[in-house]
Formats: sequence, C-alpha cells, structure tokens
Amino acid sequence: MKIVRTREMEWQNGWDVISMMPDNYKENLGPAEKLEEAYSKYLQKNLSIDLESTFRGDLIDLQPGFADLTDAYHDSVEECFFIAGDCTLSGEQTFYGYHYFWRPPGFIHAATSVTGFKALLFLHGEDPSEGSGRASRVIRPTELAGTNALTTDAAAALGPRGWVKIDTETLPWLSEEQFKGMYPELNAFGLNGIEIKILSINPETLAMSALIKIPENFQIQEDFWVRGFRAFVLEGSLKISEQDLDAESWFETSSGEEHQGLSSKTGSLIFAKISAKN
Repeated sequence: MKIVRTREMEWQNGWDVISMMPDNYKENLGPAEKLEEAYSKYLQKNLSIDLESTFRGDLIDLQPGFADLTDAYHDSVEECFFIAGDCTLSGEQTFYGYHYFWRPPGFIHAATSVTGFKALLFLHGEDPSEGSGRASRVIRPTELAGTNALTTDAAAALGPRGWVKIDTETLPWLSEEQFKGMYPELNAFGLNGIEIKILSINPETLAMSALIKIPENFQIQEDFWVRGFRAFVLEGSLKISEQDLDAESWFETSSGEEHQGLSSKTGSLIFAKISAKN
C-alpha cells in the first residue's frame, strides 16, 4: 500500500513545476511572459503519477484571483473533486466545495477563481475503457468554450461515464444492501456497514469514483482488497494495516492485495477512485 501524508509535504509552486510538465502541456499554457504571474498562484502537492499512462493526481490550492491564460482542451479525461472555494469553468458552470466533475476529452474550458479553491485534480491519462487519451493541453479560442474539439458526434463525445457535473451533497447515501442491489456483479465488494455515494461510474467495467462514509468505531479484520483503490481522506481518520491515516492522507492499493485490518474510531469520509471489476 502506498501512502502519501500531504500535511507533511511542502506546497510546490506551479511556476516551479512547469519545467517538469510534458512538452505538449507546458508549451500550451499561454503567453510565456505571463506564466510566472499566473502560475505563482497555483500550488500543488502530487499524490500519484504514472509516466506510462500519464495519469496524474494532485492536491491543489489555487490562490484568489487565479485565472488560466487561455481556453484549452485535454486529450485525457479530467476529473476534479472540490474541497473548498470557488472555480468558474468557461462553457460550464461555477463549482464550490464538495462539487465534482468528470469531463470527457476534447471539451474546451478555462478556469478562474475569485476566492481561490482547494481540490483534488486528476488527469486520467491513457485508458481505452474510458475513452481517455494521454494527458495534454491544446489551446483553443475562448468563444469555443463548452464545445468539443475532438468530435462533432454528441453521443461519442460523452464517453462511457458521460460529462458529470454535480453537487455531491444532493446525492443519496447508498447502504450496503442498496449498493449490491444496484450492482449485483459487485457482491464480493464488501461495504460492511459503510455507506457510499457514486459520483461517476463506467457501466461496462464498473470502475467508479465515489464518496465513502465510514462510521465511528468501525472495524474489520484482516482481509484483501477486492478492488484497487486510489483514495483521499477528506474528514476524520482511519487505520489500515496498523498505518494511521489522518485527514488529507492519500493511499493506493491493488486488487487482491492483503491488508491487516481497517478501523476508524472517529469515522471518516473518503474520496475514492475504485478500479474496474476483475
């Protein structure tokens, strides 16, 4: 199990990490003379990166007044869970704390913020099952915001999960019985009293992003992970295999990987990216 305790990390300034970005990304951020001013307001802590697929996950903290220098699209799915603040995306809407989006490739947008915002931001990277290409950024005219640069086929543009934009607080919590009733293929996926909100799901592979609520004084004995998890502790704390995970900790597991028990005295709220069914 990989663990990243972000509270023990220093924030990286976006201006300092531009040089480490892929060429097809850093060369499409906007006018060179304006990059330092814009991206000095972009702070990040890296959670996970896969150079082969170009998957990337970051905890970001954008300062008041941040604005992208151009509109653009990505060849990759982009996914975001907002923790706090405000973010307006051209061609879309304004997002606030505990809002979420899953945007298929090709849709043109730019981000601005009045008060700043904190969020989990992911470029999904190359994944044919999600219709996602490699991470990239391609500049397009502002007047095309909200349109798709890669296809004129409206249905194809949405990909398997659709273009998801939601306030997660409007979604119901699903009990173990409700979840297994909706997805009987996942009966081996033990919730054990945990509740779940499905934010987006691939109907073919059943890979999903979800909020998971663990109750106080929760405990399960040693077992193995039925699905792979990439997850971030939003609230509370938990212990996995004798490892304490406080709020703002990130962990990754693989399907079939053993654990030596999972527990939480305080209860916990987790954002989780859950892998496809085996």
